[in-house]
Amino acid sequence: MEKKIIFAEAGKRLDIFLVEKFPQYSRNYFQKLINQGLVLVQSSLKRANYKLHLADKIEITFPPPEVFSIEPQFLPLEIIYEDKDIIVINKTAGMVVHPACGHKDGTLVNALLYHFKSLPGNALRPGLVHRLDKDTSGVMVIAKNEKSLNFLSKQFQKRKVEKTYLALVHGQLKEKRGRIEASLGRDLKNRKKVSITSLHSREAITEYKVRESFPQGVSLLEVKPFTGRTHQIRVHLSAIGHPVCGDQEYSSEKESEFYPRLMLHSWKLRFFHPVNKEFKEFVARLPDDFSKILDNLKREK
Repeated sequence: MEKKIIFAEAGKRLDIFLVEKFPQYSRNYFQKLINQGLVLVQSSLKRANYKLHLADKIEITFPPPEVFSIEPQFLPLEIIYEDKDIIVINKTAGMVVHPACGHKDGTLVNALLYHFKSLPGNALRPGLVHRLDKDTSGVMVIAKNEKSLNFLSKQFQKRKVEKTYLALVHGQLKEKRGRIEASLGRDLKNRKKVSITSLHSREAITEYKVRESFPQGVSLLEVKPFTGRTHQIRVHLSAIGHPVCGDQEYSSEKESEFYPRLMLHSWKLRFFHPVNKEFKEFVARLPDDFSKILDNLKREK
């Protein structure tokens, strides 16, 4: 177990202070540590809502991360392209990309290990150079060897990969094109969510254009994120008053209740092939449920 000692600022709640000092962890995570007696203030147990005094000595014991092995599972994969270096797939909506707490199987990684036996990189995220949210469908590229993993990872880090999404959103936009620049960070009130904030935030840029507007009060957008922040498209579109249809987190319950899921699809991915260095473009077809909703909207115009 790892131990850390820090000193407090006056007036803040213990759990909130810890989240600000260690933003990679959630408030719920620290509340569990406090309840387990793994956080001491002045060598004493305190509640999560304890108001700190100036220079209180806080001792935190971080338990070792949970270790588990990933079992290969036979799960269907829609492969768009494959060679000896990369795999390009169309991820289904509802599939988690890699195992984590609460999702130890049924993930894309479980499926990949069944189909391809071994993949390079992190044991929990083999072959992965990017990810999609659970409820987002669409195109992803996976590396099959270390050379490809390193080359593709650098392209994503340097923003050389072009990503284009299709999003069905609420409302009809006045401007047919737009650019959203708003830094994103974890929401301190709900660590599962992301918000526009200046606290522990990172630059986020999204561009969009309207492909089609429907009289039912929704629009189909083509969206390009130039940074890869968690929930970036969803938060940015919600911030301008046009949340993604079916979004249970960033739109109102009334807005989202008519859609079976999040109407967000990773449509195109463009990048340089890690071996032959050719610029490649891959397109993922729209899922049947998304296509059906669009067909109904067009039929009712």
